[in-house]
Amino acid sequence: MNLATSLLAAHMLWLAGSGQTEDHSACQIIAIALHYSFLSSFTWMSVIAFDTWRAFSRKTRRHNNVINWKRVGRVIALGWLPPLGFVILCVALDQSGTVTIDYGGAKGCWINNKWSNIFFFAVPVLGLLIWNIVFFVLTVVAIRKVMKQSSMAQDESNRNDLVIYAKIASLMGFTWLFGFLAPFTTYFLMFPFVICNSLQGVFIAVAFLMNGKVKKLYCNLMKKKDSTNSSSNSTKHRRYNSNRSEETQI
Repeated sequence: MNLATSLLAAHMLWLAGSGQTEDHSACQIIAIALHYSFLSSFTWMSVIAFDTWRAFSRKTRRHNNVINWKRVGRVIALGWLPPLGFVILCVALDQSGTVTIDYGGAKGCWINNKWSNIFFFAVPVLGLLIWNIVFFVLTVVAIRKVMKQSSMAQDESNRNDLVIYAKIASLMGFTWLFGFLAPFTTYFLMFPFVICNSLQGVFIAVAFLMNGKVKKLYCNLMKKKDSTNSSSNSTKHRRYNSNRSEETQI
C-alpha cells in the first residue's frame, strides 16, 4: 500500500506537474515533491526486498499471525522518513548556495543540474537497486530451500517458484536498470524503460490482485448483482402484468 501510494504520487506529479514551468516557485515545489516521491518509492521497494527475504528465510520465519504494531510503525518510518530527511538536506544545500541542485526551471520541474541529478537521484536509486538485487537473490535461495523441503511435485514446484519470483520482481524496480544502461549502450533501451515503468502499477496489480481469492470475490459480487437485477426485473414484470390485468377488468 505504501509503495503503491508513493508510486501513484510520483507518476501523477510527473504527468500533471513536470511541465508547469510558468510559475517558478510552484515548479520548484513540484520538483522537490517529485524528488521525494521517487526516492520514497525506491526506499519502499528496498524495505519490501528485505522484508520478503526475512519472511522466506528459515531462521527468521514466523508463524504467528498477531500483528506487531510497533514493528509496523518502525517499517513505515523507515519507508518514509529517510528519503524525507535526504530531500530536506538537498533543499537546504540548494537554498544556501552550497550546492547547485537547481530544482525547477525552464527545462522542467525536476532537478535541472546534470551532476546534481546524478549524485542526488541516480546514485541513491542505483544503490537501492543493488540492494534489491542482492536481497532478491537471497530470497530466491531461501525459497529454493523451502521448496526442497516440501513434498510438492517437481513440475508444480517449478511453476509455483516462477510465479513467486515474478511477483517479487514486480516490486523491486528492476526495470529502472534499462534507464541506467541506455546511456552506455543504446538509447533503444529507453523504450522498455518508459513502457515498463509506466506500467509498474499494472504489473503489481496483476501479480497481487489477479489471484484466485480476488477472482472468487469478484465472481460472487457479480452473481449477487445479477441476482439483484433479475429479482428487480421479475418484480417489475409482475407489477406490469398486474396493472395490465386490472386495466382489462376495468
